[in-house]
Amino acid sequence: MAYSERSALFVIRDITQRKQTEANLQRSVKDNRVLISAIPDLLIRMKSDGTCLSVVPGEHVSQSKMAQGYAENVNIRAILPKKEAIKRLYYIRKALESGRLQVYEQRLNIQNKYHDEEVRIVPLEGDMVLNIIRDVTARKRAEENLQQANEELEQRVAQRTAELQREKDRSEQLLRNILPISIAEQLKQSGESPAEYFEAVTILFADIVGFTSFAARVEPLELISKLNRIFSTFDQMVDDYGLEKIKTIGDAYMVVGGLPLPRSDHALAIAHLALDMQQHMAQQIDDLGNPLQIRIGINTGPVIAGVIGLKRFRYDLWGDSVNIASRMESQSEPSRIQVTEATYHCLQGQFELEKRGIIAVKGRGEMITYWLQDRQSQNIPKI
Repeated sequence: MAYSERSALFVIRDITQRKQTEANLQRSVKDNRVLISAIPDLLIRMKSDGTCLSVVPGEHVSQSKMAQGYAENVNIRAILPKKEAIKRLYYIRKALESGRLQVYEQRLNIQNKYHDEEVRIVPLEGDMVLNIIRDVTARKRAEENLQQANEELEQRVAQRTAELQREKDRSEQLLRNILPISIAEQLKQSGESPAEYFEAVTILFADIVGFTSFAARVEPLELISKLNRIFSTFDQMVDDYGLEKIKTIGDAYMVVGGLPLPRSDHALAIAHLALDMQQHMAQQIDDLGNPLQIRIGINTGPVIAGVIGLKRFRYDLWGDSVNIASRMESQSEPSRIQVTEATYHCLQGQFELEKRGIIAVKGRGEMITYWLQDRQSQNIPKI
């Protein structure tokens, strides 16, 4: 084709697609920049020897302590303390050798403040890795605060549990002091302890002679102290013989043998106790220097025993045998032990007993009673 001198050649090319691609690329670069700036991490491309090749901090970390020191061509040994630099090189080598992501945490002291970082090391081509460092100080502080709170809570729970256990132990001990052990266990397990009938037990009542006049002459605290010392000794004797103290009323003292656990030697044990109580009282003197005397009565027979009350538990005995034992004490004499004929038959041959004779007992009429005087030589108790 021939062209004249005044002819012109125009070439028109459609570059719409290229323009769209450039626009898309610009948008992608912009988006990537926005994305990188939003990442809460410090991105460092690094060689295997720890030399930084490029540092890309997000906007909000570019001025933080975490980014300080990192720059192109600076080695990690010049940035981190020796121990942490060696650790970083170890994980870089491990990432390159395994081809797998390595993650660890480190704590740095920056300007006298502890700073926690999570370090992720991603293996790249050749001998390069990407370090992704995230500030986890807030998270670690929250975890530590939570752990401390949990430890304090556990400590408080443990202390409270120990306090409750001590209270429980004290309550159980108090219950055992008030009630026989087997009855206390029944109440603890089932909440109730039904009354029981016992065919044969031996009951002792004791009363300090002249206690009323003695009480009128001394101060109340001195009186209670004296009575407490006497009854505490009696309590130990009761425990030694495996008997059950039922109650004290003023200066009166009540004990039973043969319940709540039946035993065949209940009368013998009570007799030994009575003689020991008598001997102990002979060593006690009042404010005037006179010996204190005790009056004791004993009876053997059937009773009903059980716990009464809902709030202030009390283990008690009921039956005619109890009333007779009480009469034996009230109609006894100072420093003497009076026993019924039923008890006499249980003790005969092992204790020295003297027949008192027939006495009138209120509510029962005439009864034959005996004085318990001593043990026979072959019947010395082994406590």
